[in-house]
Amino acid sequence: MARPEVRTSALAAAIGVSRQTLATWVTRELLPQPRRLHLGVHGSSSRFPGYSVELGQYVRQALREAPFVEVAREVAPLLARDADWVDEQLAAGKAIKDLLRELGALRT
Repeated sequence: MARPEVRTSALAAAIGVSRQTLATWVTRELLPQPRRLHLGVHGSSSRFPGYSVELGQYVRQALREAPFVEVAREVAPLLARDADWVDEQLAAGKAIKDLLRELGALRT
C-alpha cells in the first residue's frame, strides 16, 4: 500500500535541508520527481512519494561520504522502481540501504 505523499516543506523539514537543496537533489537525480498539483489562482504545490523522507535522509548522509555523481548512480535503480513498490518494501521493514543492496547499487 502506498504511503501518503509528502509536501515539499514537510520533506525539507524531515531531512533537515532547504527547499532549494531538495530542488537541486531532484535536478541531480538524487530524489524522485515530485508530482505537481495546479491549484488555479492559488498557484501550485508539489508532492513527493512517501518514501522520499527515508531516501532523502539516506542521500544526506551519503553525500557526506561521496560525490553527487556516485550517490546518483547508487540511487538510480531505486528511482527507476515504482513508488508503490518502494513504499511496500519499507513497510515490510526494509531500509533504503537494504533495497539498494538488493538492487546491486550500494557503494562498497
